[in-house]
Amino acid sequence: MPRLLLFVPCERVLLNQGDNNISLITVLEEIGVSLPAPEKVPPDSRIPANWQILVVWLWEPSEAGKRFEMVCTLVLPDGSSLTPFRAFMERAGRTHRQIVTLRHFPLSKVPGEYVLGLSLREDIEGAPLHKVAEYPFLFKHDPT
Repeated sequence: MPRLLLFVPCERVLLNQGDNNISLITVLEEIGVSLPAPEKVPPDSRIPANWQILVVWLWEPSEAGKRFEMVCTLVLPDGSSLTPFRAFMERAGRTHRQIVTLRHFPLSKVPGEYVLGLSLREDIEGAPLHKVAEYPFLFKHDPT
């Protein structure tokens, strides 16, 4: 399986045009949202917010010609979950870089820890999905 090098949510991923290196702007560790009545937040509520998830894999030499599926999940403090992205990748170089741009952020009625998870499986019949990383960050309700 490819080896995970980076898995991080942030406000913005910048790619340097000169050398193709990556810069991360505002890595998410804590999010605060002003909610006048958090208990009245309807299920599946979202707020407009631009954020990105960066995933970088290092290919092993034995993976030429193989295809993999990566699945990202987000578990909210209330226990609900969603899948921000699912993508396939094939070896085309030394590394594989996935930058996912999201235009909203899901709200939770309760403050606490969001957990962004990343799983991987080889794209063949019956291959199991393996969790390879988790990235927790805090979600706080700021009083208005």
